[in-house]
Formats: sequence, structure tokens, C-alpha cells
Amino acid sequence: MDMSGPNSFSQRNHALHNEEVCELLSSEPKFNEWVVTSAFYAALHFVQSKVFPIHDGKAVYKNVSSYCLGLKQRNRMSKHKATLAICQTELPDIAAEYQWLLSASMTARYQRYHIRDEVAATARKYLLAVKAAC
Repeated sequence: MDMSGPNSFSQRNHALHNEEVCELLSSEPKFNEWVVTSAFYAALHFVQSKVFPIHDGKAVYKNVSSYCLGLKQRNRMSKHKATLAICQTELPDIAAEYQWLLSASMTARYQRYHIRDEVAATARKYLLAVKAAC
């Protein structure tokens, strides 16, 4: 495991912490929306710890914030969309799982907090796939 990025250690620890929260919450089905949400945020931190820093020939982006600032001149993009785009380019083998987690998290947080057990189980499964790739 390469942890050479300037923020990789803290990003990875944040991912592991969110994964631990996800596992803890999964023991109680009434918190399935938080299982999905914590799985997504763990995945986000795993992906970011893997891909940053990014060198694009013109600049070095140490984290998603600096990457989004660099893109601002050309294309306004949220940090979530930027991380998804980077995942699709740099980690295509898990991009579908990451995209599913992003979508499911948005649904759980903003549209419907009653999440079925099967959806929570899928979130945990996809989190493990993302973690294994990162």
C-alpha cells in the first residue's frame, strides 16, 4: 500500500474510521441510511487517498479541493462529481460501485431515509470492493 501522498495517511485513517462507523451502524437496521452514507464517505476517502496527488502536466493537485480550484477556470464541478470523474479515469474497475454509493448516499440523505436491509448490505459490499482497490 502506497501512502506517499501528502494527505494519504489522514485520508486513509478517515476512511477506516468511516468504515468502522458503517459496521457499527449496520447492526441496527433502523440506521440503514447512515450505513449507506458512512459507506459512501469511507469509499470517498479511500479513493482520494489512492489517487492524490494528481499531476496533470501543468500542476500538482494535492487533494480534491485544490483539484476543484484548478478546474474552476475551465469547468465548475463539485468535489463529489470531481471525485467520481477521477475514479472513472484512474480506478475504472470500481467506478460503478463508487457511483452507486454516491447515488445511494444522496438518496438516503436527501430523499428517503427508510433504506431496505438489502441496500445497506450492497453498500457494505461495494465499500469493501472500493477498499480492496485502494
